[in-house]
Amino acid sequence: MKIMANKSFLLEIGSEEIPVSYVEPAMNQLAAEMDEWLTGERLAHGEILCFATPRRIALLVKDLVLKQDDFEEEVTGPPKAAAYRDGEPTKAATGFARGQGVAMEDLYFVETPKGEYLAAHKKTPGRLAAEILAEGLPARILALRFPKTMTWGDGSLRFARPIRWVVALLGEEIVDFKLGTLRASRTSYGHRLLSPGPVTIPVADEYERSLAGANVTADPRVRRAEVLRLARAEAEKMGGCLVEDGELVDTVNYLVEKAAVLSGSFDEDFLELPREVITTAMKSHQRYFSAENDAGSLLPGFIVILNGERSRPDVVSKGNERVLQARLEDARFYWKEDCRAGLVGMLEKLKSVLWLEGFGSIADRADRLQTLGGQIADLADGLTLDREALKWASNFCKADLASEMVKDGKEFTKLQGYMGQEYARVAGVPDVRGAIIQEHCYPRFAGDRLPQSDEAVVLALADRLDAIVGFWLAGFMPTGSKDPYALRRQALAVLRLMLERELPLDLVELLERALALYPGKEREGADVKLRDFFKGRLRVMLESEGVAPDIYDAVMATGESRILDLKARALALNSLRGDPAFEKLVIGARRVGNILAKADWQADSMQSLTTLDSWADAATPEFGFTHEMLVEQVEKDLCATLGAAAGPLRAEAGDRQYDAAYRRLADLGEAIDSYFDGVMVNAEDQALRENRLAFLKNLAQTFAHFADFSKVVLEGERED
Repeated sequence: MKIMANKSFLLEIGSEEIPVSYVEPAMNQLAAEMDEWLTGERLAHGEILCFATPRRIALLVKDLVLKQDDFEEEVTGPPKAAAYRDGEPTKAATGFARGQGVAMEDLYFVETPKGEYLAAHKKTPGRLAAEILAEGLPARILALRFPKTMTWGDGSLRFARPIRWVVALLGEEIVDFKLGTLRASRTSYGHRLLSPGPVTIPVADEYERSLAGANVTADPRVRRAEVLRLARAEAEKMGGCLVEDGELVDTVNYLVEKAAVLSGSFDEDFLELPREVITTAMKSHQRYFSAENDAGSLLPGFIVILNGERSRPDVVSKGNERVLQARLEDARFYWKEDCRAGLVGMLEKLKSVLWLEGFGSIADRADRLQTLGGQIADLADGLTLDREALKWASNFCKADLASEMVKDGKEFTKLQGYMGQEYARVAGVPDVRGAIIQEHCYPRFAGDRLPQSDEAVVLALADRLDAIVGFWLAGFMPTGSKDPYALRRQALAVLRLMLERELPLDLVELLERALALYPGKEREGADVKLRDFFKGRLRVMLESEGVAPDIYDAVMATGESRILDLKARALALNSLRGDPAFEKLVIGARRVGNILAKADWQADSMQSLTTLDSWADAATPEFGFTHEMLVEQVEKDLCATLGAAAGPLRAEAGDRQYDAAYRRLADLGEAIDSYFDGVMVNAEDQALRENRLAFLKNLAQTFAHFADFSKVVLEGERED
């Protein structure tokens, strides 16, 4: 038999220029889904290499097998009773044989958990990879997801931008399929300006080299490194070094197919503007890089990455200088006007700036931030706060929203907070106060820095909580993929602030205080919905750290609402999964719950640790449990064990040492197991039975302080 050697498979989707933010996610999505699809089709392969430029998304699958292996499987059909009647095969049996492509005499019976069933041994010959690819690729291409798509031609195709060509090669052979009116071929296209003609790809493995000859750097990793190298080298020519900006490098990388560089200059007088104003004017629309000297001061110049070399670079540079000059002139005008008005003047303007229809002005919001910030400060143990500085910053933190620089959706809007700090500096406000204004805006996105000062942390919390509650009451809660006011992101910011700054704040109390600042607004059920909303965000956060969903649910059932405690509990409990002692504890806790449920003694979820005292007291009036009525040695032993554990458990829970607390609980598993082996809870003697039920209710309440163990899924209970 002839052995078929593996070959590389190339797919390139050529289109009009795709928006920068769409390219890399689509490239990664195509690779991941292609890998999953090929694996599902039993087409083994090697590494998948990804390529992307503004005009193309491509991948190269190395060492793809050219034919599936034959597939053998046992297929079950109808049950024996339905397969034969009076010794003759029924229509169900003959239909099963026909459907599987086997003769009746080749059928046989197999024993299953449901009884005997008719079965067949089915062998499916492997198909050629080229056939499978040709059939499945159109659907794979059109299944790529983008934030927005376009239709063209007869309207049957949807993609980020109109598709202009498709290359599909298995080795040197074309994988023949159609996408609308386009037919896959070996013809790609070079750089739109430098090499606009067709490029023939002779073989899949020659893709990258072929495009390089047409002035296209297909590998985004190679292109990104070149962008950075060129920008750094140009900054050195200017007598300084590059102001590193990874976000800008990533953006520029997907704006060009072949990187080239040039630089330009601007009037030194503009350096009087705040640094971020200059760099934002360069970056926001023009995608220019900045350079600085050894002292960290900006140089009066810029660096631009072009999509390929230009024949008249001096003309291009002058044109870029004119555009930047106009933007910096605008910025200087805004700056002078704002400095003339000052923070106090801006704050006065906020009284007429609507925040949200029916919810007052931004000035009203600043008043709420003062109140809520003060309340959080009262609750935040462990923070060292300058109350006057916090009050001042709460009052002025939104003032720059009325500035000419930031308002009206200009390109400098993202400088909100930073500009407030700059206006405070001009007004002679101490830097430590101005910094609170800037830092209260952090974190702005996932992974962003947190505020440094305690005052900024408190104000950042107040700001997010007030915004979330206000938008929620106004009916702008997130639904599905829609979240117009980024409430999910703001909720994650609140959680990060509490967790990473280790603030033992009660989320429920904070939400209640924030809601109370909206008198007269319909708030029915909002507290519960907001609480569930934050719980959902916390679930996502903890699951990303490896916490299993059932562990999260078990911990949440305690009623604990201090985020710091919830995370500590979840991580500690999650670490015990698979421990035999922990499994015995879970099983014992379930038995306790089941017995109490049948006896109509429901254990309440409690946050206090008062019932831990019952194991050392002579009696507990609340539940009627009496030590003297413990007659079996195993129940006396369990009571003594619990009594010895009560004090340490209380101390560990109070100090948030949940690793130790849950370990101590797990160590009780053996004693609880012995208890149920040696004690008949539902004794015939009524007094003895009621005392044992009371004993178990105390035990259930002890469990309830730490977790609802009935929600924990043990290893053998997991679904495949």
